[in-house]
Amino acid sequence: MRRDAAVVVEGDVILAVVGKGELPSTMRTEALPPGAWLAPGFIDIQVNGGGDVLLNDQPSPEGIRAIVRAHRRFGTTAMLPTLISDTREKMAAAIDAVQAVIADEPGVIGLHLEGPFLSRGKPGVHDPAMLRFDPTIERFESFPLPSSTAQVRQLLGRPGEVWGAESGTDKLAVIRTP
Repeated sequence: MRRDAAVVVEGDVILAVVGKGELPSTMRTEALPPGAWLAPGFIDIQVNGGGDVLLNDQPSPEGIRAIVRAHRRFGTTAMLPTLISDTREKMAAAIDAVQAVIADEPGVIGLHLEGPFLSRGKPGVHDPAMLRFDPTIERFESFPLPSSTAQVRQLLGRPGEVWGAESGTDKLAVIRTP
């Protein structure tokens, strides 16, 4: 922890952290209230909801903005709104909603699709009817997204699988590990 320090900011970029005595006397300053701390924001990569909104119930720009507002109050500065296994239509709605807000909502850094390619034998909180991959009868290597700017950053699969964006943003691919 640093005491008697100053954070030099230009626009939305932190330029430096220096001792207060190093600041030019002409520089405009803003002091924190007594006892306040300045800390980095939290980045949350799995946010199912907030502010009485679940993304699965309200996969819209308004729903995402409400979730961001609720988490920002507690120090979350960036997040991946998270949709658990649901219909393709709901997944497309969540993707569209993130696309609609990502340019002007700095708290949104992409979308986390939690499922639907999970084990039907161990669905956890996921509705087994929404799980769309059965490894005993299907082979699945990629999942085309509804648009080339879908902003999906993370997708949860079964143990031993890692999903990620392929070629940037147009589809997701699975890497299976032994």
